[in-house]
Amino acid sequence: GYPASVSPFAGVVRYAETGNLALPPPFYSGGWNRSGPGPGHALYEFHRVPEVFPKDLQDTFRPNWGVYNLTVPVVSILPPFDVALRALGTPIRALRAGAHPTYVRSEDLPVRGIGLGLGLATFDPGNDFWRLVGFPELAGPFLQEITRRTGSAFSAGLLPVRQERLRGVRGELSLHLGDRFVSTNALLHGRARYTQGIAYDGGSQGDLAAEINFWEYTGSLRYNLRTDVLQPFVLLGYGLSWYRLEDVTAFGEPLGDGASRWVRRPGLFRNLLPNTWHFGAGVELLPVRGVSSVDLGVKATANYHLHDLGLATGDATTLFFQNTSVHRWVLGLVATLSY
Repeated sequence: GYPASVSPFAGVVRYAETGNLALPPPFYSGGWNRSGPGPGHALYEFHRVPEVFPKDLQDTFRPNWGVYNLTVPVVSILPPFDVALRALGTPIRALRAGAHPTYVRSEDLPVRGIGLGLGLATFDPGNDFWRLVGFPELAGPFLQEITRRTGSAFSAGLLPVRQERLRGVRGELSLHLGDRFVSTNALLHGRARYTQGIAYDGGSQGDLAAEINFWEYTGSLRYNLRTDVLQPFVLLGYGLSWYRLEDVTAFGEPLGDGASRWVRRPGLFRNLLPNTWHFGAGVELLPVRGVSSVDLGVKATANYHLHDLGLATGDATTLFFQNTSVHRWVLGLVATLSY
């Protein structure tokens, strides 16, 4: 009967016909006791989406968690926790009993859930990373070599530094939260060559040369401005950068052990907090895409990275140089495979 239950708002609606109404969504044509497909029927067919592919943040919430939904469900979409809580935990959640799927209309069905990417990235390292040559394990042997050749550590002059553009390989793992939001974990490894001329008495010259071995992990949150074949997007995130100089030579001879110490290399319980921040934009072209099928695409990005060089942390002290801030534009071109 009416009202169905005791409520402070009982009686607000004086009359409601509940016996012969069409379904709330236009799954069938409206009308008294009329069934059968109408125009646009296919758009409102409901699809069962497994719990392992949430279409938005709300799909990760638990009804009985209350305010605690701001903890694990929110953290689970942030890199790198999304890899452990979503990607690696997907088989367990898929097999456990009581999994709760989501039912959505055809037009709301997310196209992608998980994706892989592999491509190239490049940036201009500038002269900032050359400051690593000031570490005692390199600067000490260098001063000794200058003294041996000229009789004084201060009788040689250093010419301008020449450096190559750093080019490397970039791999990605992307987890999609519907068609708009994407969390991406990426790893970049690249190398670039530095050379600095040395001039000393008598017009003689030599070279101080090294190669930077550069690694960078980045975790990004991406928002798609469009969700069709061509998807422009913006992103921001954080990460870890670590590097050192290798193959270090002076006058063609190895300098010390031929390498500097690592700067901020992650390890067990050390250097695990983000030390690099970035933001940027890009565009992804998906010529092959579809629901419940493999999608192929190509993505171009331009991201602005900023971080400290890291010379002032721990025992990372140099003889000649001080710590500085590094600012660089990183360009990337990645082929993507997603499902």
